[in-house]
Amino acid sequence: MSNEGQKSAYHRTMFLSTTNGTGTVNLNWDLFVGQNVNFYQIYRDTTIAGNQWELLDGAINPNVTLWVDNTPHPNLRYKVEVDWLTSCDPTRGAINTTRSNIKSPTSIIGIDESIKINSFSLAPNPSSDIITLSVSEKGNNTISIIDALGKVVYTEKVHFINNNHNVDISNLSNGVYSVLIYNEGGKSSQLLIKH
Repeated sequence: MSNEGQKSAYHRTMFLSTTNGTGTVNLNWDLFVGQNVNFYQIYRDTTIAGNQWELLDGAINPNVTLWVDNTPHPNLRYKVEVDWLTSCDPTRGAINTTRSNIKSPTSIIGIDESIKINSFSLAPNPSSDIITLSVSEKGNNTISIIDALGKVVYTEKVHFINNNHNVDISNLSNGVYSVLIYNEGGKSSQLLIKH
């Protein structure tokens, strides 16, 4: 953080990552370290030139590190800011927020494109042990489960014969995960809450 001085406590920069769902963008970030967080704020810039930030959500719980944009646009960028619960006493000037990196998703799957991709549902959600994935089309697919930090914690290649497949998630830690199903035709994702 550029405003740290001798009086400043340790601060760690937040890292923002994005994953694409069917007509959504999933944002994941690291918890801020260094001050007590009042809330997180999500901003989106939909201009090609940039720097026209729109506040999407200004009061995200300080323990939450996942947010879904259900109305993504082409050429967009995101950032997360922190509103501190306590004030900072920097030596180089007053500041009251900390920002993540700026992240642009690699591509957005639009409504028209989602028809070409094998969509799926999962139940129960939230779950503590077995989830059932139901796909719209039979065939070869890969299932991946990704944690909030972007780490792949489960992968399986499956040939769907009857459109349903069970996955045991009992060994996963409690939290929020992205479940991806993909094949040569594309990919689709759903959020999963493990409790």
